[in-house]
Amino acid sequence: MKIVVLNGSPKGEVSVTVQYVRYLQKKFPAHELKILNVAREISGIERDRAKWRAVMDEVKSSDGVLWATPVYYFLVPSQLKRFIELIWVRRAEENFRGKYGAALVTSIHCMDHTAMNYLTGISEDLGMRFTGGLTPAMDDLKVPAERAGLINFMACFLRAAETGAPTLRSFAPVNYSLGAYRPADLAGAAVTSAGSPETGSGKIVLLTDGNDPESNLGRMISVFRRFAPGPVEVVDLNTVEIKGGCQGCIHCGYDNTCVYRDGVKQFIQEKLLPAKAIIYAGTIKDRFLSARWKMYIDRTFVFGHTPYLSGKKIGFIISGPLRQLPNLRQIFEAHTQAQRCALLGFATDEDDAETITAGLRALATGLAWALERDLQAPPNYLGYGLSLLFKEFVPMSSGIFRADHIFYKKHGLYKNQNKDLRHRMMNFMFAVMNSLPKTRREFQKRMKPGMIADLTRIVDGARPADG
Repeated sequence: MKIVVLNGSPKGEVSVTVQYVRYLQKKFPAHELKILNVAREISGIERDRAKWRAVMDEVKSSDGVLWATPVYYFLVPSQLKRFIELIWVRRAEENFRGKYGAALVTSIHCMDHTAMNYLTGISEDLGMRFTGGLTPAMDDLKVPAERAGLINFMACFLRAAETGAPTLRSFAPVNYSLGAYRPADLAGAAVTSAGSPETGSGKIVLLTDGNDPESNLGRMISVFRRFAPGPVEVVDLNTVEIKGGCQGCIHCGYDNTCVYRDGVKQFIQEKLLPAKAIIYAGTIKDRFLSARWKMYIDRTFVFGHTPYLSGKKIGFIISGPLRQLPNLRQIFEAHTQAQRCALLGFATDEDDAETITAGLRALATGLAWALERDLQAPPNYLGYGLSLLFKEFVPMSSGIFRADHIFYKKHGLYKNQNKDLRHRMMNFMFAVMNSLPKTRREFQKRMKPGMIADLTRIVDGARPADG
């Protein structure tokens, strides 16, 4: 059988993911696994229709499609995202319809499930028969048991394609048809000017890739600015100098210097780092935002695995069916949690005009409250899990990600060894107590009151809050 491998790595053949594919080529010599470097060559594929048609012809003549890609910021790289966009823009879905599909996604296990969910949904939207995916860590190919799992994954995919095995959808189709948002007269709302972005509570920056004021997104941005607690500086990402998507070269690992010489890092330093609040505004395309948005997000990796936006207030204005895409919402939440920011909420255009306007007002009101109180939010499972992952990864890779290591040391992000030692001593004492029947009974009797003792002292000493 012929399996077309759509390589999502911008590094082309010199990528970790492709080594997994090459291993599969050796293990399944009776089948053709043809690698197409669609991410690395995306500029040429988009510009040259002959190259585009050549890729589509390969897909059309195949028995199955294997997406093979690394995870870049909780999703696929922007180059692969753009390739996926072009499938719909150029009405090429028919080339994929009915094909068996699978996905091989490599990473450090940082939100690889959201990238896999995305590829699953995209495959199903294209009418493919998606059989499943595998999410190995970057170095799993070195482990015999993991290699066996890789072989079994491919064998299952090939068997399904050979036998015509039935497949079931994992995600419902997305309805992108939303009505036009036409807000009522807002003459009573205070209109702010973007000319002076400093407010009494701090700078507010709104990032968007939409420059059409008559679109739903444009109207939502306009209404939000009327309700905002101060002037909002709107930045169109199309005006930011971005020469290309992240190449995965890790040139930035040493000192946060990107191999590109463009305006991304300067933009972040001059516009975002001084800001107190950031509002992300975009339109949903193919289960995510635009490829331009993804290109910008990927390029922020110039700051590595650090929470460089820590303490800021983050909100989202989204045009599109966000409620139908919990995977996308989780990506937004994970970004906010990874950056140790306070999430203000989401405003979308999924309701009638009055409700949409109320949602934008609520977002602006929440922003005012957050700025006034300097709202900070404790991490949830996403934030805590990501912080543990990075605390393990950064010291292990400090020779490569030197800038991350310096940041983590400077800001005290590594684990507190003294606290760990104290906990180990307490656990040893509890273990000794529990090993003796008499003391264990007494220990268990005092367990529930003991668990709340420290908290009770704080509650008992609390006084009424102001406001």
